[in-house]
Amino acid sequence: LISKENTCFPAMKAVIPLSNENNQSLFNRFQMSPKHFYVTDDCIGCRRCEKNCPMENITMSEGKPVWGMNCTSCLACYHVCPRQAVQYGKRTKGKGQYFNPNSGY
Repeated sequence: LISKENTCFPAMKAVIPLSNENNQSLFNRFQMSPKHFYVTDDCIGCRRCEKNCPMENITMSEGKPVWGMNCTSCLACYHVCPRQAVQYGKRTKGKGQYFNPNSGY
């Protein structure tokens, strides 16, 4: 077990305390970003991604989804796409999807 006094690490001759506030801020800045989401030409404009986004962060523009800045990277849009047109950088390409049997789709 690590004591509260030892919850820091040296970085470039500085000490950065590991607090929940710091961790959350770093996580939000680097991991919860919509900038890597894109849609391929396989998109049919069905709006499932928009309807299933728990943050209401996806809007449609010219029949294609556009991600806003309020993304939690839950990947609901990716998993609900019937054509696997929603992708997240190189991380989702060629990967499977999870379909919740209770989702109604």
